[in-house]
Amino acid sequence: MDWRSVLNIVGLSSIIGIVLSWWLTSRREHRRWILDNQKQEWRELIDELHTCLDQMGHAFRMMRTDADNQAAADGARRGIRIIRNRIFIAETVEFQHLEQRWKDMIEYANHALGGRHHLATADGYSAMARELQEHLLLFARVDLGI
Repeated sequence: MDWRSVLNIVGLSSIIGIVLSWWLTSRREHRRWILDNQKQEWRELIDELHTCLDQMGHAFRMMRTDADNQAAADGARRGIRIIRNRIFIAETVEFQHLEQRWKDMIEYANHALGGRHHLATADGYSAMARELQEHLLLFARVDLGI
């Protein structure tokens, strides 16, 4: 084997090493980008649904006004929209039946809005809201591998 063959092999090896290094780095950066976006979506979802739960809680005020009724309805609609517009965590949100859990919260609040307080109480709503928030945190931790 002459020195030209050795140089060709070394040159080819260097090119393969550079390409492999670039590929592995870009893959790692892409994965980090996805994880960062997933974290952001979980933060948004948890924060926004917390606000929506507070709004829906207006349905349980003893002296409800039209503004309270509207706030509860707005919170319910906004929650559905927030759940449905996830991109990076959509699969987990769907797998965990989060939309159905949210609809159960809406149904419970609707009992109060409809004057059926014997079916829905503020304490019951608070317990359901706490449970939903705990599940959201658990889903996020599992999804993010924390």
